[in-house]
Amino acid sequence: MSKWSRRQRWAMKVAATVALLATVALWADVSSVLGVLKHLDIGWLALAAALFVPQTLVSALRWRYLCSEQVKLTAREALRQTLAVSASNLVVPGKLGDVAKAGMLGRLADRPLTNRVALVVIERGNDVAALAALWLSGAVALRSGVTGVLAAAFVAAIMAGAVIAIWRRTPLAVIASAGRMAGTGVVSLLLWGLHLAQIQTMILAAGVDASWLVAMARVPAAIFAGLLPISLWGVGTRDATLIALYADTAAASTMAAVGLLTASRYLVPGLVGVPFLVGYLSGDKSPDDKCATADALVASSVDLRRAASLVSTSTSGSR
Repeated sequence: MSKWSRRQRWAMKVAATVALLATVALWADVSSVLGVLKHLDIGWLALAAALFVPQTLVSALRWRYLCSEQVKLTAREALRQTLAVSASNLVVPGKLGDVAKAGMLGRLADRPLTNRVALVVIERGNDVAALAALWLSGAVALRSGVTGVLAAAFVAAIMAGAVIAIWRRTPLAVIASAGRMAGTGVVSLLLWGLHLAQIQTMILAAGVDASWLVAMARVPAAIFAGLLPISLWGVGTRDATLIALYADTAAASTMAAVGLLTASRYLVPGLVGVPFLVGYLSGDKSPDDKCATADALVASSVDLRRAASLVSTSTSGSR
């Protein structure tokens, strides 16, 4: 794809983002949103902020666990990679910055880039499958209607099947055992339980009287909407979906304020991770950091289609 066509795609996404934000602003009324933000419950807000710590630690330990049959990462190194990738996702749309982890493994892993990219694909697949499973659980528990339950069940089944298929048909079948894959799935459920708990505390901070089960049944749909390649980083798409889903419970201005709070879930870890990302890209080597800077640069430039091509090629070659 040419540079010009890539620029056109970015221009279209910027335009869509601006249009969605303008729609949300008109829908929710900016002055009302500011009023909600001024009266946030500090206690719930503090709890939401505190949840960044266990989320980041669990995510790092999951990455270390998933990689352990290929490379022995220290807990510190896994944490550095997790934070560095959070920073890369601030400038790379659609969480494509996650692929940089494949390069950050660098010389620590005596494996081809294909295998390392496959590890990242499996990790992201576990994320989506775990979120879909929680969505299905919430929809069933709340009896959200046939449409809601079927939608959640469809996404959960598709993602679980995709994770199993990728694992069985790539070099990861050798790298990661079935037991390790199952363990990664359990940890992913815990991780996304923490993510949903954080969003629920943000909702409570805004004064919305809605239960945890309501969050399980509705918030995942907003997160999935934010993954659609419509706007940059899901901005506007996720907010509009939250407003629509909670229309029977909260005012549009309240949920628009919640949407702004949820943006911190990407901004805060990303800003904390900037020094670590700079360290990788500048070639800064610590005793725990044997990563090849060139590998990190190559991996961070790989998009999802390139990653899929790598996995597909390795699959064909391994048969």
